[in-house]
Amino acid sequence: MEQMKWEEALSRVEDECDCCIAATGPRREQNWQQDAVAVMRREVRDPRGWRTIDDCACAHEASGNPSFPFQSPDAEKLAENTYPITIDAATSLLTLITDQWFRVSNFVNSGKNRDLLLVDARFILARYGPDAQMFTTSGDARSTMNPDFSQSAQAGHSFSNYIMEIGLIAVSDTEVGVFWGFNAD
Repeated sequence: MEQMKWEEALSRVEDECDCCIAATGPRREQNWQQDAVAVMRREVRDPRGWRTIDDCACAHEASGNPSFPFQSPDAEKLAENTYPITIDAATSLLTLITDQWFRVSNFVNSGKNRDLLLVDARFILARYGPDAQMFTTSGDARSTMNPDFSQSAQAGHSFSNYIMEIGLIAVSDTEVGVFWGFNAD
């Protein structure tokens, strides 16, 4: 995986995001939720030194809460409120995170190209390897590992004070990627 190509794909996703976070941290614990919380709290840096997306960086400094917009994230809450999904579902979900209402129907009005976003999402998630596990906070995944994210996604448990949000977590043996979209309106 080439850093420059991965960062270009991440930049295109960032260009389409209204309010999102995309960051990777090292996998140190057997319990991946602890590693994801460390990323959410900004306690760790990307182990490869690659770029991240943090549309909330200025606000978290002003708020005095280092994990802003997340409100006291903890491993137990993540374990209770995330659900495993397939890589195909995760790829579709990553494109939906770019829309504040998590709907494909809004892509036409905003000029977003879903096909290009899908290519970028596949490339971004490939970083974590073919054996990576994917998890989401979306309520659509409560009963199936392959929810249909082709048109929209249902928000799930809220880890912030925003109106709506959806999280996607990619877990490999060595890294944990945290991708989160927020409706900040």
